[in-house]
Amino acid sequence: TKSESESESKSAAESEIAKVDAQPKQSEKKTQKQKQQQPAPTAEIDISKLDIRVGQIIDAWEHEEADRLYCETIDLGEETGPRKIASGLRAHYSLDELKGRKVLVLANLKSRKLVGFPSHGMVMCASTDDDGGGKV
Repeated sequence: TKSESESESKSAAESEIAKVDAQPKQSEKKTQKQKQQQPAPTAEIDISKLDIRVGQIIDAWEHEEADRLYCETIDLGEETGPRKIASGLRAHYSLDELKGRKVLVLANLKSRKLVGFPSHGMVMCASTDDDGGGKV
């Protein structure tokens, strides 16, 4: 009947309105995203906490799975022996250029796996020109 179909359509319309009201409005979504994207308050950086050491690369090889990584054995003069560290220097140096080279290593980082290779530090490097295209 006509009254039953009208009540069904009203009921369907009311349920759609309820769904729309339950969803956050566009402005609410934007403010939620802005809250999530706000940077953390900047803490003062204390560079004296960085343990930067000079080491010598004893051995270097290409990472088996990563196209941009080298794996190196670096002697930092520690009693525990040389460290194994992964670095993204593959685009900048050949293996022959790396072996025997002295490097700066950030030594007080937690061990971290880089594409499955446990890295025990970070090789520090810099570029010779502003756009990063110079020798590292």
